[in-house]
Amino acid sequence: WMDGIYDRLMNAPKDVGIHQMTLKNVRVWQLKPEVDIRMKFIPFDELNQTFGPPDESNYKTVYDGAVDTNDLEALYLKFRDQNPQGFTGYPMSISDVLELYDGQGSTFYYVDKKGFQQVEFRQPAQEADFTHTMQL
Repeated sequence: WMDGIYDRLMNAPKDVGIHQMTLKNVRVWQLKPEVDIRMKFIPFDELNQTFGPPDESNYKTVYDGAVDTNDLEALYLKFRDQNPQGFTGYPMSISDVLELYDGQGSTFYYVDKKGFQQVEFRQPAQEADFTHTMQL
């Protein structure tokens, strides 16, 4: 049981199905120590212009689990100001990636200078391998 679940269920609009209230799990991705230092803590546009889009191979997972919200701003504050159990990274900052996921798939968000940018976050080689495997 997690804090806030009862309130979320009780305050949900009556026409919202239970599947729409289900929280997704969260992964926090942070750049690996060995990546080019110029990639760290830069706005999304600058990253794209200089290095290309965020590449999963440059990141490591520093948190993977359930939390009490899927609100991106609330998640940012939680991982910036608190240390949830299992979180092994530095306080969340620009250039980190938040992943919200469930059995239906994942959605990725780059922490930008102001807000978040939804991004694709799979290496092209992995996608090609996956597609090739699926065709076999």
